[in-house]
Amino acid sequence: MPHDHPHDHDHGHHHDHHHEPKFKLQAVKVYVGDFAAAFTFYGTTLGLQLVDGTPAGPYAFFDTGGTQLALERIPLNHPAYGELVGRFAALSFKVPDLSALYDELVAKGVEFMAPPQKQTWGGGIAHFRDPAGNILSLVGKI
Repeated sequence: MPHDHPHDHDHGHHHDHHHEPKFKLQAVKVYVGDFAAAFTFYGTTLGLQLVDGTPAGPYAFFDTGGTQLALERIPLNHPAYGELVGRFAALSFKVPDLSALYDELVAKGVEFMAPPQKQTWGGGIAHFRDPAGNILSLVGKI
């Protein structure tokens, strides 16, 4: 017989889940030069669901489970913003099965810096490049 979780019968705490956080992360932005290539990569290769935008750009928004991934086209020769394209984006996607997804994306031609690496916390991490050269990370069990 399953054991009751200590909080199963404590209904006093459940109302907290209905409050919006004061700071809800709406979107994270990735800057690209070739917008059409990035649009295809995120939408088709990675398979993210498009929320808004077209392959023409200059913006597109993809659903990543609450927070959106926003693509923005930046002219590569732009004096202030050109350097934002093709960098370590410091974005981590949590995935259920890192090893399986790694194999799937490698088969689709996605460029990884290395195979998934075991981490001290027990899971794994793998870094990959998008067509603009931005480096993003996948984290999950390996």
